[in-house]
Amino acid sequence: GIFVCKCHDRFSGDLCQIDLKYNCDFENGTCTWVNSKSDVFDWTYHRGSTLSANTGPSNDHTYANQSGHYVYIETSKEREPGAFADFISAIYLPSTDRSCHIQFYYHMYGNDVADLTLYAEYQTTKSRSRLWSMSGNQGNVWHRADVIMVTNDRYRLVFHGVRGEGYRGDIALDDITLTPTCLTETHGC
Repeated sequence: GIFVCKCHDRFSGDLCQIDLKYNCDFENGTCTWVNSKSDVFDWTYHRGSTLSANTGPSNDHTYANQSGHYVYIETSKEREPGAFADFISAIYLPSTDRSCHIQFYYHMYGNDVADLTLYAEYQTTKSRSRLWSMSGNQGNVWHRADVIMVTNDRYRLVFHGVRGEGYRGDIALDDITLTPTCLTETHGC
């Protein structure tokens, strides 16, 4: 007989490959990014200003207005200094030719901003390697980062946000883009 495969939502092609792994502007949810189950608190899907004054963005990066969405860590709630939240990607295949670029926009505004780090978490060893890091108040503006990924192992990307000493330490992410050469796993029928 003849079998016909139907891809689930967000999958396309003969092997049901996830297209949304490459680009996420957060306008329709968090794409394939998820909050870790082993961290202290979560990244929040949001639009407009964050809850506290003098910290966090007032607009998203994509549209530069209050209708656009982004994700951020809210540091005004009852969280201890050093508490962290991890935001995790889908699994990517090895990329060895320096053509895999990870680009994202980050916002780190407030007197109590601590750290934002991008890690690669390797699937064979479950170890992490730091790809990029920024600390402290970077002003009330979105900044662009561009990281080259080279690895022989399957991996996930992990954005690791850390709470500082006080509530004025919100950290936000928007417009995460990976070049198509950052190969993703495919899911057959």
